Amino acid sequence: MKLPEAIRTLRENTMACWWPDGPYPGKQGTDFAGIFGEVRTLLHGIMARQDIPEDEAFFVLDEGNPETALYNELVDAVLTVKRCMA
Repeated sequence: MKLPEAIRTLRENTMACWWPDGPYPGKQGTDFAGIFGEVRTLLHGIMARQDIPEDEAFFVLDEGNPETALYNELVDAVLTVKRCMA
């Protein structure tokens, strides 16, 4: 996944603040902690709806469930953004 696609995915699926062009009342730049926290919550919700414990180290998502595609897309987006930030 390329960075523009990753950012688009995160913008479409989170409500966290995206201000890449500088300060906004009380904020400097994008709230990555908020974005990653919201994605983590979304991923845990998808796992819970598929009856996978939150602390499960290894698991397989149901490929027939449409949320599995969203799970994979969100994980790819987060990894892409974090790699670009490093």
